[in-house]
Order: sequence, then C-alpha cells, then structure tokens
Amino acid sequence: GDYNPTNKPRGLDALIERFNASIIGRPFLLMDEQAFVDIIDRLPEIIRLPFYQAKPQLDRINSEIDMLPITSVFSRKGLLWYTTREPEIQAEHEAKIGLLQIGLAVEMYHRQYDVYPQTLDGIAQILNDEVPLDPYTGEDFVYEPSEDSFTLYSARGSVIEEPHSYTSYADSNGNLVWRGPEDWR
Repeated sequence: GDYNPTNKPRGLDALIERFNASIIGRPFLLMDEQAFVDIIDRLPEIIRLPFYQAKPQLDRINSEIDMLPITSVFSRKGLLWYTTREPEIQAEHEAKIGLLQIGLAVEMYHRQYDVYPQTLDGIAQILNDEVPLDPYTGEDFVYEPSEDSFTLYSARGSVIEEPHSYTSYADSNGNLVWRGPEDWR
C-alpha cells in the first residue's frame, strides 16, 4: 500500500520498529515471530473447547505473553485479541443464545401449565432433552422460579461494556441476565 506518514508508529513502538529493522534487532524480530507462531499453533485446539475449559489455558498463554521481552511487540499486541477478547465474545454469544432458548422454553412451559417449572429439568422435553449449559461454568444456567415470574442468568462474573439488548442484560456483577428483579438493572 501507499506510505502514509500519519500512520507511522510513534514513541516506543517507533523505536522498537527501527530496532527490529536494524541488523542488531533482526534476531529479536525472528524470536518474536517464532514466539507468535508457537502460541498461535496451540490456539485452535484450545478454542474448540467450551469456554469454561479453555479459560485456564488461555490465561496461561496470556501469562506467557506478558513474560515475553519488550522487543516482542508483534506477539504482545497481536495475540491478546485471540487469547482474551475473541473467546470471551464467543462465550457471551453462546450464553445469550442459551438464555434465549431456555427463557422461551420456560415461557412455553408456563403457558402450557400456568406455572413456572421448579427446575430446568422441567423444560428438557421442550428443548429435545438438550438444555444448554452456561458456557462460563459448564453447569446449568442459574434459574430461580417464583409464583409469577422467574430469574434466569449466566454466571459469567465479569463485565463486558456494551449496549444491553432487550432480551438480556448484564447485572452489576457482570452476569448475563434473561430476566431478574428490576433492581438488578
């Protein structure tokens, strides 16, 4: 592409880029590239796991990235998205889909029997015996029925800043909620 001087790296990034382009810095750039390849090669197997199983391994990789030398700019910046943000986004989408499926099934149960099920086992038949699990814990979503309503949420326990949808929202603890008391909002 065309060279655009407004996109030039500045500060420490510019200094490291100049260093990596030098004869002395070339071996460091090669080590950085090798570190990147070594880590990226492990990711496909890890990201195929459910999020609750992948998270400890991703945290270990993030620790490895933090331990890389300061000259490993490419690895430090390039890998954090794949090891931190991308798996979290996927787990959040899976949780929202699970909440939607379960929430609608609970509403169908209520419409049919005029009472909310006492446990999520009550809606298993509606979902063809495949009640989704919370991707953050690998266990059932948190479900708390009452006489005239129910609370349903994913216990993810960390906050992601984004606009809330009308079918679910994040409470003050970062849990994704299908429905809950008004004071949770």
